[in-house]
Amino acid sequence: MKVIFIGGSGRSGSTIADLLLGQIPGFHSAGEIRLIWNRGFHEDRLCGCGTPFSKCDFWKQVVVRAFGSDAQSVAEEAQKLSRLVDRRVQSHKFFFGRYSNSFAENLARYREILSNLYSAIHYEAGCKVIVDSSKFPNHGFVLAGMPSIDLHVLHLVRDPRAVAFSWMRKRINPDVHWARTYMGQYGPFVSTRGWILSNLMVERLRRRVEKSCRLRYEDLVEDPTRVLESTLISLDILGDKTQDLSSPAWSLSRENHTVAGNPVRLSSGGLTLRLDDEWTRSLSRAAACFVSAAAMPWLMRYSYNVVPTRVSGPESAGNDSR
Repeated sequence: MKVIFIGGSGRSGSTIADLLLGQIPGFHSAGEIRLIWNRGFHEDRLCGCGTPFSKCDFWKQVVVRAFGSDAQSVAEEAQKLSRLVDRRVQSHKFFFGRYSNSFAENLARYREILSNLYSAIHYEAGCKVIVDSSKFPNHGFVLAGMPSIDLHVLHLVRDPRAVAFSWMRKRINPDVHWARTYMGQYGPFVSTRGWILSNLMVERLRRRVEKSCRLRYEDLVEDPTRVLESTLISLDILGDKTQDLSSPAWSLSRENHTVAGNPVRLSSGGLTLRLDDEWTRSLSRAAACFVSAAAMPWLMRYSYNVVPTRVSGPESAGNDSR
């Protein structure tokens, strides 16, 4: 199975990249698969089609094919295994490739469960390529060790000051359809630390796979058609596009069944594709300078301006990207 794993930090536009790739015939947008055990099976949040996970016809078929009548018990086991092998505190084990026997056993079992899940998605979607926008690097390392998967790593980066501003916003989370809740919020220190560590780990992951490339979110939004074409060439994956994605508004012509991600995945019909650069006007100067200083080596590596421009005023609310 061909799988494109979109890796990077949170709030980097991975859902947009996932949905754009999912418009290509033969590609299936799966969303953040690593969260399926908690947000899908346990919490029953909304699928990208707008229905709860347990009531979505697509996921019901996938679950039956993957796990049969033992689906709930397998999901509970997978959730426990995910906490043991797919957490940030375990990142050093993937970074250095050194595991204890117990960790290796848990990892092998978790990969077995995931292999059944991806096989079922591949069959029910009738696709050539599964797009997994889980982002979290540990999940990418898990996939990289699965012989049933032909892994292609898309390293998605976004300006860390835009990421920091996104994490500071207060925004309703429509995934939680049974209550009024808000998406997670973090300050500049926590978000920038996460941005640095995530990108460092994805860089390491790219050394473990044969097919990978890096993509800036800002470039993708500016010229989706050209950037997607060059990305697919770099990843050694070919696809035929039937839609001009370079127009200001693009259509979500294909229903998606993403299990988690930015609320934009719940949209339908036309959607305006534009760069969310509100941070340049609304992020405080102190926060922008802190993030710029902390992430300076990576700003230079990824071709971002080191000195923040047009930054003034306090934080404010606005649109978001993940």
